[in-house]
Amino acid sequence: ALNECNSDTKHAACAITNSKIITKNINLPSSIPDTELEGQVQTEMTKHIPYALEEINLDFQLNREINDDMNEFTVIATKSENIDSLIAVLELAGLTPKIIDIEIYAVENALNFISTRKAGFSINKVLGVVDIGISATKLSVLENGKLTYSREQTFGGKQLLNDLQRSLGLSLKDSREFLRTRDKISIEHQPIIENFMASAAQEIERALQLFYSSENAIRLDSIVLAGGFASMDGMAKKITAGSETQTFIISPFSGMSIGPKVEKTKLENDQPALLTALGLA
Repeated sequence: ALNECNSDTKHAACAITNSKIITKNINLPSSIPDTELEGQVQTEMTKHIPYALEEINLDFQLNREINDDMNEFTVIATKSENIDSLIAVLELAGLTPKIIDIEIYAVENALNFISTRKAGFSINKVLGVVDIGISATKLSVLENGKLTYSREQTFGGKQLLNDLQRSLGLSLKDSREFLRTRDKISIEHQPIIENFMASAAQEIERALQLFYSSENAIRLDSIVLAGGFASMDGMAKKITAGSETQTFIISPFSGMSIGPKVEKTKLENDQPALLTALGLA
């Protein structure tokens, strides 16, 4: 990736997938001094994590003041090996890891940022963010810019790429490029793409049904479509029809000036896949 974009950047931020974290809200007395807070959080989290403290990394932040005597904290924990493997990969690529974030919080950051720059895009409603990636499709729900629900399903674009590989005799990378150049998609390959989009729409409808059956579920105002397979022609229309919820493809960089080295046609197609990256940045 670094070679293809010809970047000399050495510092990196990356994200852990939502399925590898444990999130917990805990209440602690407001009288605890800041110097003792981390120890108290760790002690409280031992009740909720099935691992020894030395096997995990955790971080926390004040969520809200419940009353004069009690504060609520949001705590995120993951096994240390999840962090270590990411750091090892980045360092092998010659990068210096500066931030390890959580995927959905990076998306939350990105959408809040976009809402300050893009006319007509408001974060002050209930948004369903659907990210169609290579190996998973994720549904996250944000109410007024805050994450309230997240679920991941093992359905992704790898299925489509495999079908195109078999049909066209291309490599995985060439199949991805083939999808980018939509004008090359012939009538004989259209059924493969239509079948994938129909399957994706069904998976998303199933994810929405699970959300609506969950505790404190609220009706979505709209669906934001992101991920590497979001910008396929007709995808948003299929999801709108199946979910009965207005769906649009996110364009994270609209309204931003674009550097001269950036290939604008490629960026146009890849924008939805870069939502998490924007949030990390």
